Amino acid sequence: MRTALLLGLVTVIASTSVVACAVEEGGTTSRRPKKVVKVDDADDEDDEDEDDVDDVNGGDRSVGSTNVDPGNPAANSVPTSPASPGQAAQGFSLALDKDNPTVDLGKETTVNVTVTPKNGFNGTVNVVVEGLPAGVTAAPASGAPGSPIAVKLTSTYGATVTPKAGAEALVFKGTSGSETATANANFKILPKIEVHIPVNAQALLNAGGTVYRDEFGTAFGKSPTTMKTQADNPIVMTIFNDDSRARVIHFPGSLGHGDANKPIQPGAYELQGNSPRVRSLKTGTNATGYFHGDTNGQAASFKLIVAQ
Repeated sequence: MRTALLLGLVTVIASTSVVACAVEEGGTTSRRPKKVVKVDDADDEDDEDEDDVDDVNGGDRSVGSTNVDPGNPAANSVPTSPASPGQAAQGFSLALDKDNPTVDLGKETTVNVTVTPKNGFNGTVNVVVEGLPAGVTAAPASGAPGSPIAVKLTSTYGATVTPKAGAEALVFKGTSGSETATANANFKILPKIEVHIPVNAQALLNAGGTVYRDEFGTAFGKSPTTMKTQADNPIVMTIFNDDSRARVIHFPGSLGHGDANKPIQPGAYELQGNSPRVRSLKTGTNATGYFHGDTNGQAASFKLIVAQ
């Protein structure tokens, strides 16, 4: 009888131990942290570069989306006026409405030249510009006293940005017959560009893979232009949306990804606070931007290259 009782007790203890082990193992398993899998948006391409993260408040944020770029004050600087205004002719003199013009990369600016007659002069004056740096052109213009002569200075994206403390000395030369007058100017190419999201951009999302589109500007499309500046003079970029739909631009985190919670509204600049958002393109930049949050977003890509 005692032997039977002892055998029963051993059986109960063994069964209890097995159950306890099972409970302990189950408890250990339940305490392991669950692996969280992030479900991204419709932009399948974003998964490849791991630039996307979730905001602590549950919003859709991306690396660099709220970075505040310091910009470059030189992007809005103007050169000093020249020491000498120029040389008058016997029959006329020239004057400029601005003797310290500036132009952004890829843009144009107009300088108005006024002809002031002397000694009864009333002829036509042909104006050309000398001293232009490579990548900047000025179409010849002509006019007579009484109305300004508009001279357009046009910069390509391939022009070299003027150094911070530098300026290009230009001479506006007006000729009429054998007489010549001049007006001097100091000129700067500013480190500034503006990228435009194209109209009807959705039509570009019709292919897989990365497709560089001239619709963003030929300088940023299939055959991108290499921009040139100095190491201490980064090119400041802003983005304007010409499309009818709000857009977010995907950039590498180092350049500052677009903020999915604050998309670029139609007919407006990308904003940070109440001002246009800026990104500084340093020497050696080689970056791709494309639509974040769209299927086949990389089918609408543009390229930004700055020489080392």
